[in-house]
Amino acid sequence: MRRGLTNKVSFIFILIVSIATLFSYMSDQLAINIEDKLRKNKIEYENHLNKLYKYNAIDNYILQLDTNIGSNIYPLLLKRNFYIKQLLIIDHEKNTSNLLKDVLKNEKGKYTSISSDNFFSKKEFSLGNIRWNIISEVFDLIEVIEAAYLQYDLFYRSNEKEIKEIAEQTLSKDLFAFYRSESQETSIRKLKGIKKTEGLFFGSDTVNNQYAALDNFSLDDWVNVYRYKMTLLKNLKNKSEILGKFNDITHKKIEILEEQQETLFSKIKKLNGRKNFFILFSVVFQVLALLFLLLLFKNILKMKTN
Repeated sequence: MRRGLTNKVSFIFILIVSIATLFSYMSDQLAINIEDKLRKNKIEYENHLNKLYKYNAIDNYILQLDTNIGSNIYPLLLKRNFYIKQLLIIDHEKNTSNLLKDVLKNEKGKYTSISSDNFFSKKEFSLGNIRWNIISEVFDLIEVIEAAYLQYDLFYRSNEKEIKEIAEQTLSKDLFAFYRSESQETSIRKLKGIKKTEGLFFGSDTVNNQYAALDNFSLDDWVNVYRYKMTLLKNLKNKSEILGKFNDITHKKIEILEEQQETLFSKIKKLNGRKNFFILFSVVFQVLALLFLLLLFKNILKMKTN
């Protein structure tokens, strides 16, 4: 009777050891399965982070480029009409004899800085200097356009895939296609006397053309140069607005990516917790199996002793 009872206890121990081992094995398999999911989610998370960092870098670069353009053209915008107005005033002075001088002298304070007594007589405001300043302004503007073109061109080539992902289809077609001379712009081609005007700034004979223009350009020719400058400014401003729209789109997509990042991180955290739970569960059942295995051996030893 005692031996039968002992055999029954041993059977119970063997059953418990088997069940504990089975549960330990199942917990290990579940932990391994979750580890595979966790690894895939971590890879997805890292790729997502890389994408987010890339978008942020693109956003910061475009913002900086747009800011540089704005800071460079702002002084040009402030004095965009200054020199052409001087030419128009001088031309009007020539055509109306002393009428303009009388008007300027009668204005108290408003025109004191350009009164006919101290304005027209100064060398720095001579016709030659005014005309050269008009040319210089266009050169300054072309330099800004060239610098922006080079910066954007190199950047676009390195990040074309991401930029097309971010930009909407309509915006992607326009996205900041700078031209070195801007001569391809429709608004430029429509300007009056454009070939004569561009001859001052592009080509192998620009220096001779500039010296000839200082002496021979009519007022209409200088007005054409002014219109060319204003068209360049307008085109550059339009492209700056395109960059601004691109930044707005990028900001929205970055916000979406940041929300997705939080979701992915939360998912990884939950998977990590479940994996640790099953690992702990497996260890507990392994300990239980080992404990009851020891009890089984103890019971077998008692059986042999008896």
